[in-house]
Amino acid sequence: MNENALSIYEHEIPVGSKLYFAKSAKLKRKIEQKASEILEDEGFSEIVTPFFSYHQHLSVDATNLLRFSDSLNHEISLRADSTVDTVRIVLRRLKANEPKRWFYIQPVFRYPSQEIYQIGAELIGENDILKSINIVAKLFSELEIGACLQLSNMQIPRIICEILNLEIEIFENSWLEKILAQNVPWLSKLALLKDASELDEIVNLKIPNNVDNKTAFFKLLKEPEVLNKSFIYDQYDANIQTNTIKQPGHLGAASIRVKGTKKAVSMAAQCDPRANFVDPKIGAARAVAAAGRKVAMSGAVPLAITDCLNYGNPQNPEVMWQFKEGCEGIKEACRELNTPVVSGNVSLYNDTDGVSVYPTPAIVTVGLNEDANLNLKSTFLSEGRAIYLLGETSGEFAASLYAKALFNVVGGKLKEVDYKAERALWDLVIEANKEQILEFANSVGVGGLAITLEKMASISNIGVKCEVKFKEPNFIFDESFSRAVVGVKDEAKFEALATKFGVKFEKIGVSGGKRFKLNEIDESLEDVREIYLNEFAKIVKKED
Repeated sequence: MNENALSIYEHEIPVGSKLYFAKSAKLKRKIEQKASEILEDEGFSEIVTPFFSYHQHLSVDATNLLRFSDSLNHEISLRADSTVDTVRIVLRRLKANEPKRWFYIQPVFRYPSQEIYQIGAELIGENDILKSINIVAKLFSELEIGACLQLSNMQIPRIICEILNLEIEIFENSWLEKILAQNVPWLSKLALLKDASELDEIVNLKIPNNVDNKTAFFKLLKEPEVLNKSFIYDQYDANIQTNTIKQPGHLGAASIRVKGTKKAVSMAAQCDPRANFVDPKIGAARAVAAAGRKVAMSGAVPLAITDCLNYGNPQNPEVMWQFKEGCEGIKEACRELNTPVVSGNVSLYNDTDGVSVYPTPAIVTVGLNEDANLNLKSTFLSEGRAIYLLGETSGEFAASLYAKALFNVVGGKLKEVDYKAERALWDLVIEANKEQILEFANSVGVGGLAITLEKMASISNIGVKCEVKFKEPNFIFDESFSRAVVGVKDEAKFEALATKFGVKFEKIGVSGGKRFKLNEIDESLEDVREIYLNEFAKIVKKED
C-alpha cells in the first residue's frame, strides 16, 4: 500500500461508525448520565448485555448482521439490537423477585460498519403505555430535545413505499432527507408532523389546480382502469342462449331476459380499492350504493347483493379493523337502500412480503325489470338527444383517479353516503324509464363526468357537445357521489319529475357529431376512440 493510501486511512473512519471528541464526547456523556438518573428515578435498573449474541435474527434482518463463528463453530453476531437480548436474559436468567424494569445505554452494530448508541427501557410484564410515553417525554424535556413522539404501525411505511416505489431502508434508517426529496406534498407534511391536530390538513386533501383539463383528460383516458377491456372479454362467449339483452363493454349493468316471462334481470359489479383504503367503512358502503345505481340506471329495481370480501392478513390489527369496518359499511348501505346480502364469500391473507392488498370488498347487485323491452341503455343511441347531469357536483377528489394519476396521491376524506339522495336518483330514473321519457342513463363514476361521457361517446361512436359551469374547471373530473348522465326525450316532463323526486338536474348538452367536446376539451372522436378501445390490448401485448 502506498504512502498516500496509508495517510488516508490514518485520518478516516469507516462509514457509519462513530467518533466523539471534545464537545461531542462531553455531550454524549451528559446525555448518558442524565438518562441514567431519570430512568433510575423511575425504578429502572441498568443492564449491559454482551457484545455478541446468538439470536439477533429475531429482530433484525440477517443481512444487516455482522456475523462470526465462535470456537465451537456456532454462528454469532455483534449486538444489533438491545431489546431482544434484554428481554431474553431477564425472562430466562433472573428470578421472579428480580426487578421488572431495566434500561440500557450501549452501542449496537449493523452491517457493514454502522454503529448506533441505543438508549432503551423495558417494562417487563407491564402494559402501561401512558407511563412509557411520560418517561420518554421527561427524557426529551430534561435533555432539551425538540423531538416528536409518534406511535406508529410498520404497515404505514410499507404502504408508502409501495405507493411511491421506495425502498423500505429509507424508513429503517430514518433518512428524512430522502423522504423529503420525493417532493410529494402530503408525504413531506406527514414526515414533519408535530401535533395530531395537523393531521386535519393532510386528511383534507387539497388538489392543485395547475394542470390544464386537456392534459388531465388524456392522462386519465390512458389509465388502465379506464381503458376498454374488450381484448379480454371478447375472447369469451357472453351470450346466455338468446336471452342476453346487453353485452359486456356497454357500460352500467348487464341484462338478460327471464325466459318464459316478459321480465329481465340486471346485474352490476362495483369495487373501489382506493376509496376502501382511505375509509374502509365508507368505501364499502359506496360500493353497495354504486352497484345498485348501475342496476337502477338500466331501469331495474335493485333487489339484493352478493359480496366477495378481499382483505390482507387479519392477524394484522389494522387489516382486521379494515375488515370489520367494511362489514359495517356494507350492512349500513344494504339496510338503508333495501338491498340485503343473500350470498357471498371472504378471501383473507392477500399479502406479499408482509404488505397487504388494499381492502377490496367487491359487490354485485341484482335487480328486476318488469318489462324487458324497457331495458335502459347506458350509451348514446341517436343524434341530437338532450343530455342531463343529475345530482350534486361539489369537487370531491378524495381517493379519486384524478388525484392518483396526476399527483400520485391516494388520500383525502370521503363524504358519507347520502342514502336519501342515492335512492331518490334511483327512483327518478326507474320511474322516468317506465314513462318512456329516457333514451339512456349511466352512472357517473371513476374519472368523473369527463371520463363517463368519453366512454359513452367512444362505445356508441356518437360525438357529444357539452358545456358545464362548475366552481372550478377541474370539477369535470371530480367523483362526487350519487350522480348520473341521462338522455331525455321529453324535457319538460322529465324536469317536472326530477323536481318531484327532489333530484338536482342540469341540461349540459346534446349528443351528435364526430367530436368529443366538454368545455375546453375539444377532440376528434376518432382519436379518443382509438385510445379508449385499443390501448389496453397494446399494454397487454407489450407485457407479454
